[in-house]
Amino acid sequence: MINIRNIKNKFNYKFSFSVVNNLLFILILVLSVFYVTTINDLAVKGYAMQVFQKDLKELKEEKNDLELRVAFLRSYNYLDDKINLSGYVASSNVEYIILSSQESDIVARK
Repeated sequence: MINIRNIKNKFNYKFSFSVVNNLLFILILVLSVFYVTTINDLAVKGYAMQVFQKDLKELKEEKNDLELRVAFLRSYNYLDDKINLSGYVASSNVEYIILSSQESDIVARK
């Protein structure tokens, strides 16, 4: 006949709840540390991404402002005003000197 007490003793000896509890505690502790470090890493990366997006937005605005400034500085009205303020006058009655192909190296003035 099978003795139930012997089976229970063998079962308790091979399967100890204190060992299982300790292993579960260590596993929970390791997973908790992993979870906290992962969440912390994601939070830091999220904050850094927000800072970079803010910097990117500011740089795009600055680029647009500079492009508008370049367009203004290249405009005819701005250049015309600068020419007039510098004292330059518009040329009129322009005469061009046409050299023959044989005398291309010689320029003379009357």
